[in-house]
Amino acid sequence: MIRAYFKNGCLSKKDLLLAAFNKRIPYSVHAKKISSLFNEKNNQPSEFSEKVTMHLQPYSGNNAYAKRMISFLEKNLKDDLVGAYAHGSVGTGEEVAYSDFDAFVIIKNNSLQQPGKLKRVALLLNQSEKIMTAMDPLQHHGWFILTEDDLYNYPEDYLPHELWQYATVLTGERELVVHVNKTGYHDEFIGAYHKFSSHLLRNLRSRKFLINYYDLKSVLSGFMLLPSIYLQAKTGKAIFKKFSFDNLKNEMGTAYAVMDEVSAIRAQWNYQSSVLYKLLLQQKPFLLTYFFKKKLSGKLSTELQNKIDDAFIKRMITFVEVLNKNITR
Repeated sequence: MIRAYFKNGCLSKKDLLLAAFNKRIPYSVHAKKISSLFNEKNNQPSEFSEKVTMHLQPYSGNNAYAKRMISFLEKNLKDDLVGAYAHGSVGTGEEVAYSDFDAFVIIKNNSLQQPGKLKRVALLLNQSEKIMTAMDPLQHHGWFILTEDDLYNYPEDYLPHELWQYATVLTGERELVVHVNKTGYHDEFIGAYHKFSSHLLRNLRSRKFLINYYDLKSVLSGFMLLPSIYLQAKTGKAIFKKFSFDNLKNEMGTAYAVMDEVSAIRAQWNYQSSVLYKLLLQQKPFLLTYFFKKKLSGKLSTELQNKIDDAFIKRMITFVEVLNKNITR
């Protein structure tokens, strides 16, 4: 519920209507409730946990949007965050035209315990996501949200701590101590895999993602993330996405070929949004922004329409079904 609040302030469908009128309303309405829920949490580490210390390097890349984000966070949120961290291709400095802005924040307890501070932090983080959208108009997620309390009972199935070694510090602490479950999170990883793959299959079978670029990128990105989520579920250990492909290739055999086809689309990505579309995405409220992202992102080029035909989609579906069978064995 805390993460839902930070996403857009909305905890119900009714709140979406409020957000459509003014994005600040649901944040204001629910600030006291979320703050109270947080104060009720037990922040004591489990007796079955163990400490893991992680040493992170400061961001040293040349991504203009990462630099803008650093400036924004240090100016507006430095005292409210344990830290903010870039991961994925931005974190490793391997951005391509297809890349989005993957990042997570750890919010201090003190900024969650007081409704006024909580609302301020949530609204500022929401505002900072405009920088993410400026980098990638098709960005389909915002910040990954962690709280200071999460470090005591770390939610491994949300953002595996093992992947932090590929993250870099935008602002805040460079050394972090987390308490992770000694027995691991294998069952949680399996559950997360099935939830993710079921959602992906529904989208593939519906064919609705072929209507516009926003939905297309969302499905392609999910498809390319599936190998790492699958291997995580199979082995009980997290694996960075770019290393998952080669690890899976031998196991999949000929069914793997469609992943190379999707990777080729990513490598040749040349989407260009209109100036009007970029301007609209910088506006709020939330519902209108979401509508613009989906509906006005543009129709697929003829080249992409011809490439992602029924046979292509069938190969994608087969790929997922093969993984599903392997997980249930």
